[in-house]
Amino acid sequence: MLVLHFLQCAVWPPILPNLRKIDPNRFGGIKYNVPLEKLQIFDRSPELPPDRRRNCKTVAELLMAFFDYYARFDFANQKISMPQARVLDRERPFRG
Repeated sequence: MLVLHFLQCAVWPPILPNLRKIDPNRFGGIKYNVPLEKLQIFDRSPELPPDRRRNCKTVAELLMAFFDYYARFDFANQKISMPQARVLDRERPFRG
């Protein structure tokens, strides 16, 4: 999850799109107990916005940025939200 969050939120332009924002009807929630024949696994993927910019960073630059991002991340007071693709404040500080 840390890698996914980083690629969605910590680099600009994002490398991974937030599918929930692109197609909320398809990716807007978790559905349990869906019959196998009704799963939309092989349906056409949503189209990405045509104005989406490409990230041109190298893998080495991304790796260094990943370590830097999480070295500075305030784990005690913040948390990541995958559905919202952003950082949220914790209600209570984490004392892990």
